[in-house]
Amino acid sequence: MRVVRGKLDDRRATPLEIVRGDRLRCAAPHWGERLFSGTVVTVDDFRIEELTGGRKTSGGDGFRLWIEAHTEDGRQVTFAHGEIADFRGNIRLDYGYALTITSAQGATVDHAFLLADDKPARETIYPAVTRHREGLDVYVDREPLAMDVAARRPEDRMDEPVTDGEVREYLAQRWSREQPKVAVVDHMSDELRARMRAEREAARDGRLSDREPEDGRGGASGKTGRNARSAGSSGTAPDSGCVGNYWQAGSVAGERGQSLYVHLAGGRRGKWTDAATGEKGDLLDLIRAASGHARMVDAMDEARAFLGGNPAAAREVGSAERPRADARPSV
Repeated sequence: MRVVRGKLDDRRATPLEIVRGDRLRCAAPHWGERLFSGTVVTVDDFRIEELTGGRKTSGGDGFRLWIEAHTEDGRQVTFAHGEIADFRGNIRLDYGYALTITSAQGATVDHAFLLADDKPARETIYPAVTRHREGLDVYVDREPLAMDVAARRPEDRMDEPVTDGEVREYLAQRWSREQPKVAVVDHMSDELRARMRAEREAARDGRLSDREPEDGRGGASGKTGRNARSAGSSGTAPDSGCVGNYWQAGSVAGERGQSLYVHLAGGRRGKWTDAATGEKGDLLDLIRAASGHARMVDAMDEARAFLGGNPAAAREVGSAERPRADARPSV
């Protein structure tokens, strides 16, 4: 029979010969027989059905091959080779004696054999070395590994033979946590890192410069940002602070942290979210939650008093895009 092999951008039809006892891997699902992408079956028997009237399978065969097989859990299944096909009609059957590391994810076997090439990193190798119950045999191409080991030596030792122990030590380091992840901050200059640290400390102490977000809506555009900063430095949340375009705290109670954040700029200016609890709302909701007010009108009174009785500013703090069930009095 003819099956399709290769990657998505380079697939081609090739012949696949099978005999009784062969292990086949399905690379496309067969919902009726509960066969999924990655399922491996063992061929028990097969029969050929000739197609008449010039009909052909999606693979171009003039016959239909019916395969009787059993899965690894002993379940008997019967399917035609043309039924294991992707949405383009490509027949996706192949030998199931070996799998790529990606395809092996989720599988569990008694004994695994791993062929590791191209010097894979820890994140790549992890799924392959966690598939076995009893044992794992690892096979590697020694030559590129030895070249890498020699290249890391001092210049006067580069020509010395590389021992098997050195290769094993190299793999142990490459496949373990001794190889740290690289973060963006690792490449920051000392000057930029110091400036960011100073900004965080200034924000925590309430000394952040009074810069206003530019949203093109005139003089009132920065009031909500100022109100959020003022609320954060007035004792409502002592361990909070401004970071970029956000005012952050650990919770509405003011614990140290970053799970609660208030937008200071953009279309969501004045809205807040506590990622730890799922709570969210506008600044009035935040005042209500932080102060423990049962009624929204009490939160509005506190906001009005905090803003010095400025009705325009109070209306801006209380603006919300969502409708409310409890009516608000005019302020």
